[in-house]
Amino acid sequence: MRVIALSCLVFLAVIGGCTLAETPNSVPIDKAETIENQGDTIEEVRDLPNGYSQAGKDQCLADGGAYQRVGMAGRYNCITPYADAGKICRASADCEGQCRVDMESEEGAPGKCQANTNPFGCYAFYNDDGQKVGICVD
Repeated sequence: MRVIALSCLVFLAVIGGCTLAETPNSVPIDKAETIENQGDTIEEVRDLPNGYSQAGKDQCLADGGAYQRVGMAGRYNCITPYADAGKICRASADCEGQCRVDMESEEGAPGKCQANTNPFGCYAFYNDDGQKVGICVD
C-alpha cells in the first residue's frame, strides 16, 4: 500500500512540474483568431489586456454590437443583437441564435429567441430537434 501511495506522490510531483513552453512565435488560439478576424498584427495583440483590440472594437461598433468584457475571464467580445430576439420559438432552428427557455419550465413550453450573441451564463434552450438542454457557459 505504501508503494502505491509513494508512486502516486512521485507521479503527481513529476506532472506538477511540467509546463508547456511557449515559443517566441506562438500566439494563443484566441489571440490568433483575434488577429485573423480583426486585422491586428501579432505584436499588437500579444500584450493586449483581456484581448482588447481597437480594430475589433471599431468593427464591432460599426456592425451594431457592444464591445464589452464578458465571461469569468473578462475577455473583450463583440456582442451583437439578433434580429429575431424575443420571437416565440419551439426549437433553435426557429431562431438566428438559440431558442432560450426558462430552466424551470416544462418540456415543450414555448421559448424565446436569444437576444444577442453573448454565450455566457446558465440557461436552458431547445436544440434544433426541440429537445430541452440546460447548460452553464463561462
